[in-house]
Amino acid sequence: MHPLIQKLLAVPMNLRMYRAHIKTIVEEQFSNGNYLQRCDLLRSTIDSAVATDVNGLYNYNQFLGALTTDVQEGGPGGPGGNPSYVPGIQNLMDARSTFLLGTV
Repeated sequence: MHPLIQKLLAVPMNLRMYRAHIKTIVEEQFSNGNYLQRCDLLRSTIDSAVATDVNGLYNYNQFLGALTTDVQEGGPGGPGGNPSYVPGIQNLMDARSTFLLGTV
């Protein structure tokens, strides 16, 4: 952690305010699923561009499922040859929300 952040959060009132803001953001945007509506809007906005992109890093079906499904990356994977995955947005945010709410 950066020294300035350490000093700021060492003040009990600052730490309480920081935690309250994090809790509010998580509850208002992630825990209730509001971000999923925004994701759907953005996905529909770029859908045709992604469908016709010949230089995409992932195929169109992976794009369609990436909101709720982890995407396996190509190649043999990480240590031990296990495949590596990019988490679906919902899986990622559910895990982060749980973690953040457990720390505030």
